[in-house]
Amino acid sequence: MEHVVSPQTTSHTHQNFLFETPFQHYCHGLEPFNSKISNFKTTGLVEEAQTPFDEMPHRNTVNYNAMIRGYFRNGFYENAVYLHNQMPARDTFSYNTMICGLMQYGDVEGAEKVFEKMECRHVVTWNSIISGYVDNEMVSDAMRVFDAVPSKDVVPWNLVIAGLVKVREFDKAEEIFKLWNTMICGYVQIKFIEIAEGLFYKMPETDCNSWSVMIDGFLSIGRTNDALRLFKEMPQKLQKIWNSIMLGFVRDSLIKEAHAVLEKNPFSCTVSWTHIMIGYFNMGDVENAMKVFELMPKLVIQLYGMSPYLD
Repeated sequence: MEHVVSPQTTSHTHQNFLFETPFQHYCHGLEPFNSKISNFKTTGLVEEAQTPFDEMPHRNTVNYNAMIRGYFRNGFYENAVYLHNQMPARDTFSYNTMICGLMQYGDVEGAEKVFEKMECRHVVTWNSIISGYVDNEMVSDAMRVFDAVPSKDVVPWNLVIAGLVKVREFDKAEEIFKLWNTMICGYVQIKFIEIAEGLFYKMPETDCNSWSVMIDGFLSIGRTNDALRLFKEMPQKLQKIWNSIMLGFVRDSLIKEAHAVLEKNPFSCTVSWTHIMIGYFNMGDVENAMKVFELMPKLVIQLYGMSPYLD
């Protein structure tokens, strides 16, 4: 049966053609070429990409970059280097692609030359060169570049720590790790809790100080529920953290919640129970305040093995 195209469809297609700009028409003409080049990165069929690339009437940096990435990804190292050198113009993505590709093949010197040629280095550029050094176990060079990064995001910190651990430089990794905790603490102190929280969750590894700083940060701005959530996730709970959570609930007049935390606290003391009792009194809940008061002599004997009363 013959396929019939409706007049409405024909009219619509003809209308699009009539109102298409020369630039749009040019871009549409390149779509088959771009499609085959893009597929090269995943299929690895070099001839299916090379032929349309060679036949393109005009090539831009996007076409070149796609081909170079495809070459590197599929093992055509020399082709990638040759094509990069033939590019009439390069953008930041071109340089970053070369740095990653050369480092991947162990051509550290070549990657360094590309890096040195760049007048304007993006954060991705810095991360790429650091990552390359780490992958090639040249951690001292990674540290050198890390120190030179003008504005560090989370990625270079992770890369350097991972690299130091990889070559068993645990002391240096710990030094960097302490700096990370210092950054989180600094953001907490100036009440940039969202930034501190983002750093916390991106840390390659956390310690008790990291958890403590973040919990105190949440409590300092009244985000008690977030503090409690983090407290529950905390693998090892210190006495200081138990007390901080309880006092945070007391400060927000959530006395029953504070009481519940205290009952589970293995480090509870008479001072903690006094805070709960006073909290109940301040809330006007005399009944529960008296229950805590009557319970306290038993707690003293249990905790300290002595009577609170003088003979």
